[in-house]
Amino acid sequence: MEFKTTQLFFTIFCLHILSSHAQIMQTYIVQLHPDGLSRSYFTSKLHWHLSVLEKSISTEDDDSSSRLLYSYTSAMEGFAAQLSLSEVDLLKKSKEVISVKPDRRVGIHTTYSYKFLGLSPTREGGAWVKSKFGRGSIIGVLDTGVWPESPSFDDREMPPVPQKWKGICQQGQDFNALNCNRKLIGARYFSKGHRVASLTSSPDTVVEYLSPRDSHGHGTHTASTAGGAPVSTASVLGNGAGEARGMAPGAHIAIYKVCWFSGCYSSDILAAMDVAIRDGVDILSLSLGGFPVPLYEDTIAIGSFRAMEHGISVICAAEITPHRKLGCERGSLDRHHWREHTRPKVSGRSSTW
Repeated sequence: MEFKTTQLFFTIFCLHILSSHAQIMQTYIVQLHPDGLSRSYFTSKLHWHLSVLEKSISTEDDDSSSRLLYSYTSAMEGFAAQLSLSEVDLLKKSKEVISVKPDRRVGIHTTYSYKFLGLSPTREGGAWVKSKFGRGSIIGVLDTGVWPESPSFDDREMPPVPQKWKGICQQGQDFNALNCNRKLIGARYFSKGHRVASLTSSPDTVVEYLSPRDSHGHGTHTASTAGGAPVSTASVLGNGAGEARGMAPGAHIAIYKVCWFSGCYSSDILAAMDVAIRDGVDILSLSLGGFPVPLYEDTIAIGSFRAMEHGISVICAAEITPHRKLGCERGSLDRHHWREHTRPKVSGRSSTW
């Protein structure tokens, strides 16, 4: 009798543990079919996304809007939300859902200079001269933000901001609209994925700005590498003096801060790509990456594919080790192969992004 009682308590304890585990909230990215069966019932995509989310929420006390982190409409059709495992299982059974992916953290990478590509600022007929050094184009940089006071973002001799530009200079900690100019034409920050994933605040040694301002330095470096203005007095502590310039010194730069002290989360990255497409960038630059996942499960790759369909070139940093490549750095994939691997479960409909 004592053995059976002990066994019963043990069984109840295990069920309690399993139930508690199933209710632990994590961030997931839910990809929807753009022609979902209930899409036409709603006046906006946001309301549609909230409706799909609400159907999966198992707790009556929770409001779907309190679980929603981002609603994606340009880089992908879908949303990022806090979900339990049981809610994820329920969403996966929906005919309107293509996939449900856990939010992933990736790290920052670094790029090299124009000399590696053999470009010359003086060679007549060369690619750099013929392109007018990127003059008039808009580069969107997804990284740790920007230090706007750097001379690399001086707007002297820069053309006016392109009329097609729809972006903003988002205000925040130690950052305001005056930090933008004709070179640095826009700046935003995305922190919802990072905030819910990071259980502790930043270490005391890390000064983190809740704004587009860069506290790490990597984003300032990559932005200036991509499109920084010529700086004739550049040096390293007085050594190696010379001129520093970006790959496209005539281009405008738009900053999208997605990386924080704990890393860069795919929900924030996808949100930045989603907004950047609508802002009107010509190029997206992402010097970040992580461990490999199947291409059709990779949100960076999915966002890059959608950006490409909008006529935007996407450039990612590539690592030396091939098996660690992630996202758009993994190379191209033809549309037929892509669509075959991401075919939605809605029968009788083509898979369009």
